[in-house]
Amino acid sequence: MNDPAFSSAPFMDEQLFQSIHHISKELKTMRLRDIKERLPEASYFQIRLALAMKGGVI
Repeated sequence: MNDPAFSSAPFMDEQLFQSIHHISKELKTMRLRDIKERLPEASYFQIRLALAMKGGVI
């Protein structure tokens, strides 16, 4: 996470990454369970990673 060249690409595609952020913003939450319920194809790891890469900004 401290490496500016770090990429989430090996773990998820860009569409899933954006979907996680969209849902997080829409629900105004960073709760993994709430996001997982709306996006069941994402793993908890992927959700956690996507939120961490955006700095947890809602």
